[in-house]
Amino acid sequence: MIKLSKYTIALIVLVIISFAYNIIFLIGPSFYGDDASYLDLAYSVVTGTFRESGYIFSIRLMQFLPIALFYKLFGFSLLAGALWDIISFTSTLVIVYFIGKKLYNELAGLLSSLLLFGIPFVTMLAPTISDDITAMFLSSLSFLFYLYAREDKNKLFFFLSGFIIYLSILTTPEAAFMAITLFAIIIIDLIRKKISINKISLWFIYGIIFSFILFMPINYYFSYNDCNNVTISFSTLCRNPIFPITLDSKFYSSVGAADTIPSTDIDPRFYLDMMFPNNIIFNLLSNNIRALLNTNIFINNFSGFYFYYLFFFIFLYSLFKIKNRKFKIAISFVTIVIVIIYQYFIVPSINSQTCVGYTYGADCSISLVLLTMIPFIMFAFFTFIIRNDNIIFALLWFIIGAILLNYGPMHISLYPKFLYLVTYRLQRFFALLGPSTAISLGIVFAYFIKKGRLSAIASILLIIVLLISGFLSIEFCNNLTYYETYPQKVIANYLLNLPNTTNIYIASSFSNLHVYMDYKNPSRFYAYNNIQNCSNIPQGSYVVIPMVQQFNLDYTPNPLPYCPSWQLILKGPLVNNSLYENAIYFDGSLYYIPYSKSKNSSTSSIENNSENLTYILYNRPMQDFKSFNLTGVFVEYNNTLHYLPINIIRNVSVYVNKTKVQPNELIWLNVTYHGFFTWNTGNNATKYYLESPVINIHYYGVELGNQTGNLLVQNNGPWYYLINQSGEPHQIMPPNPFNTLVVHWNISATQQDIGKDIKICGGYFAAYMNQGGFSLFNTLAKEENNIISNNVINIVSKNCAIINVT
Repeated sequence: MIKLSKYTIALIVLVIISFAYNIIFLIGPSFYGDDASYLDLAYSVVTGTFRESGYIFSIRLMQFLPIALFYKLFGFSLLAGALWDIISFTSTLVIVYFIGKKLYNELAGLLSSLLLFGIPFVTMLAPTISDDITAMFLSSLSFLFYLYAREDKNKLFFFLSGFIIYLSILTTPEAAFMAITLFAIIIIDLIRKKISINKISLWFIYGIIFSFILFMPINYYFSYNDCNNVTISFSTLCRNPIFPITLDSKFYSSVGAADTIPSTDIDPRFYLDMMFPNNIIFNLLSNNIRALLNTNIFINNFSGFYFYYLFFFIFLYSLFKIKNRKFKIAISFVTIVIVIIYQYFIVPSINSQTCVGYTYGADCSISLVLLTMIPFIMFAFFTFIIRNDNIIFALLWFIIGAILLNYGPMHISLYPKFLYLVTYRLQRFFALLGPSTAISLGIVFAYFIKKGRLSAIASILLIIVLLISGFLSIEFCNNLTYYETYPQKVIANYLLNLPNTTNIYIASSFSNLHVYMDYKNPSRFYAYNNIQNCSNIPQGSYVVIPMVQQFNLDYTPNPLPYCPSWQLILKGPLVNNSLYENAIYFDGSLYYIPYSKSKNSSTSSIENNSENLTYILYNRPMQDFKSFNLTGVFVEYNNTLHYLPINIIRNVSVYVNKTKVQPNELIWLNVTYHGFFTWNTGNNATKYYLESPVINIHYYGVELGNQTGNLLVQNNGPWYYLINQSGEPHQIMPPNPFNTLVVHWNISATQQDIGKDIKICGGYFAAYMNQGGFSLFNTLAKEENNIISNNVINIVSKNCAIINVT
């Protein structure tokens, strides 16, 4: 029988508590937006529709492939979606235990696990789908294997360390900073002769290479496989075995240019204010008793107290390592003077300065950079003093990682001018440094507990204070997240009781509803962001209206003055708590659009029963483009109507890669239009609306074979009725010298399609709308003849392909 030490038993209890905590406080996707994206990608993997694409999250395979595995094993649920993060968090508790034990002793390992459990920005993310937690787990595991490899000279551990550090980068790009940190530690260990370059240590490189090669066939399979019909900008991503590296390079090399994401926050004080929020020390040093008792000083920025502790105790720890008494007194005096000057003079004077650039780099004064460097310099100085101690491993992990997160680049370029764009700065990224913080503190506290009874009592009391401050923050974060997610969960529970085919219209801020409804027919969700009048939403639908006006649409947040027939089902605010001000953005009301007494007999693919529509729907019978073709528009300027050509389609060809499919089986579809195409009508307004996402001419190619003439068109959202969509809504390839235009989709059938034929044809959906006195163009045209006004028209070719669903 294996005899477990008291520390191991305590660790097992902590692991059980961790699992219980994550299940009790299960959150699911947070509102960062990334979480739901990973769940959607995992869902597409399970349903067989996933492909790596220009969508940057699609290459983070180690984040959503494990989630897909849990979906496959346990079905679609919040717990299955969060299980990868929960396992990663709890496993990291075990990892830091073994690192602390290896560096110092079992007590240090246990304290490291306990302190990591109390770090707010780690624990609050654990019951979500945060990539920071999984990256923290994988990078920490790599550090553990390297530590064992260094101490035991074991090539297997070297190999596993290299193998896993590459996997961590496939969770989130920020993990690359942890990889660089590990490389820096390896270089320092080479200088310190902790390791040497030989046949054993080279297995670290072999591990990276093997991990890279292992994913090459996976990337090859999941990347674009229709190489003839991808845009030129993505041609290097087609059937690409190194897809993540290629896409990351393309994505981040373009960051900072027009229409790309800038750095979130370039101010170098971002992490400084998070680690050392100055109001804490001012409150603690003030004579205001009420401020001293105010728990807000403990939950400021969710993390400040941990770093104050780390800084203070590394300072004390370094003093105990100094043998010369005079030098010890001198170091203490200088440190105290620097801290006082820094807190009371440097910070107040420099904090008034601002950074002026937010896209092209950290355009801040040199004094701001120096302000933020002082704590790191002092950290490095204390580390130098105790350079021969095993705690150095954890301290270098923290210091190098923090510097990279604060000053590291997201993009560097030399042409046409030098550009250094600092990386994103988000508080949650510091979860990557949670393990190094906890291990450093765990070793320090273990040292002082063993030092003597008085120091042991003081250390234990300080640990209790530190954990209390952490748990206060965690409780606050859990309550805040609960009230953020509560409104959507209430609405989701109501909608789950409705028929599976009920149409649900949502705003983009409510994009997590399908997750809370366990992905039960996600094709019924439609985004109404681009629908300019609430009367355009079909009758019989349910609509979620947010409490906050965010789309400049008249009918949000109160649609009743514009659509008086709508019925209020659930009235917001659905949150009744003091935290409501933080949760209001995610709150909303649920409305139902009842059917009118007399139904319209329109044959349009969009069910239309409203009497208040600003335009009518018009559907032509199936016919050849040669007999009817939308060629242009008439635009009025200089008091004269001018005919401006848009396109002349002479023929349409359709290609599908399969003629017989099963439900959820991926279908690759190309519809090629042959003829003359131009978006430049000579009118800026028309040109804009034909090029932007609010396109007035939609090329498409789907209808049901058993419902001839009833087209399934796409209107800035998911497919209507029975077609599932994967990837972008539609990809219109630019016209080429051969005068062809290609539309490319990935689609799949559902269980409801069994026994039916899906007919794939070439067609387009054209609209003329005149709202609010603003006319995009005056009328649609066939050649130079007016054909329709104030209408929507669907046209389809006779050239079709038929797919049988079995």
